[in-house]
Amino acid sequence: MLLADPSSDVLSSHAILPPGFVARLGAAFARDAVRQKSAGVLYVTGDEALADAVLGVLEHESSAVRGWVLDAGSVSGARRLAVDDPMLADRVLLLGLTEVGGYALAGRVRGDGALIAFHGADLDLVDGLVTSLQRAYRLQPEVGA
Repeated sequence: MLLADPSSDVLSSHAILPPGFVARLGAAFARDAVRQKSAGVLYVTGDEALADAVLGVLEHESSAVRGWVLDAGSVSGARRLAVDDPMLADRVLLLGLTEVGGYALAGRVRGDGALIAFHGADLDLVDGLVTSLQRAYRLQPEVGA
């Protein structure tokens, strides 16, 4: 069930998403960026299925979009960045910023496995979130990558 404010001029809303949908959403965003041959960066955390779906698309295709998993635990494997913040383990985060647009999904998992989420497609909002994340955790792996 999606809950949205139709009067808003910013494409953003709160949503309750069923389990499994988040990974499909992340993969769809990655496929769209690859299809448009757009350069950009994508950060994912909090859900292995989401991370696998997004990075799987980016690694399968030759893409100018760089994908990174922010890992609050032990880091293993390529494209994983250690972030010493236990709150990341309790949250699901997908921040994607490309030359043609951006998308943000942030939320927490309910007891029944559904995700209570905020999502937005406002380019300035997503750019601000990505910049804040990079500053807070000193993340800029895409520079020179």
